[in-house]
Amino acid sequence: DGIWYLETGSGHQWMAAKIPANTYYVTANQGRLEKFDINDKENYLSSPTLISFAEKNGLYDPKKDGEFNFKKAYTKDDEKSDGYYNYPRVLVLQKMYNPEIKTDFNDVKSNDFPVFLKPAKKLGLEDIKAGLRNHYENVGTSPYATTYPDTTKRPISVFRTQHSHILQVRKDLPKEIGNVRYIAFGMPTLSVYVPVYYGPDSYTEAYTIGSPQADNASAHWKFRKLQTLAMIDFNKYSKIVQAEYSKQEAQFAKEQQAMEKEYLSIYKTDPAKAKQLLQDFQNKVMQDALNTTDKLTNIIMQDLTNSVNERYRFKGA
Repeated sequence: DGIWYLETGSGHQWMAAKIPANTYYVTANQGRLEKFDINDKENYLSSPTLISFAEKNGLYDPKKDGEFNFKKAYTKDDEKSDGYYNYPRVLVLQKMYNPEIKTDFNDVKSNDFPVFLKPAKKLGLEDIKAGLRNHYENVGTSPYATTYPDTTKRPISVFRTQHSHILQVRKDLPKEIGNVRYIAFGMPTLSVYVPVYYGPDSYTEAYTIGSPQADNASAHWKFRKLQTLAMIDFNKYSKIVQAEYSKQEAQFAKEQQAMEKEYLSIYKTDPAKAKQLLQDFQNKVMQDALNTTDKLTNIIMQDLTNSVNERYRFKGA
């Protein structure tokens, strides 16, 4: 009946907190949970010796430290590495979803961020996509805006990302269409989020195969090839890729709405027809994403070919 987040503190110690209603939680590769109430089982869970282990090993002193704080006891806080790798990613999203936060993005030196925040407005699917695609473009320090990456801050969206996903659960709908994974292969900034429903019996073959070596069959390598080409000139090609995928995601949303409406009208009286409707939709959007990716790959390849031809256009040749 809610969303829980679990963090491990090593030594076989862990705690989990239920994220309060109407709030969001942002974390990078670090410990962020703080409050723990051993008597509130509705909102907190833990390993049996979470606190006693911390006391025994000098991580927590009740007399000196007061109320137990999981982050202070179990989380290493390294200004140098976290200041580059983790703090900026947390702050950029908190500032995105709560613009009233005044913390200076260029002077982030501590892990002292709010844990759970109520966003300035209700967050939707597009807000989460934008967060996962973020590379500091909204604060004017995108590492991809220059020929050589600015490495002063590790962005959220990086090229080595293999898979990005958003999980959506709508309890008021049948689970077949109420549970959706929006999956983007590779770097989210240069990829498309494809809605993948719970209900279908099968998925387009290209999405089920893969190899460490580049191939022409898997969805992974289709998206990867496009992203590799686009990164040759991010400022030029990212605009082309993002514009096309943005249109596709908008089209997916319209088709989803229509399909779900029809599904709800027939799933009780004709479940077989409803199931086939969902299967056909799933097959279509997955293939549409591949077709668009092939189209974009050819557009960029054509442009790069023309550029190479111009660069090596010898006199009289």
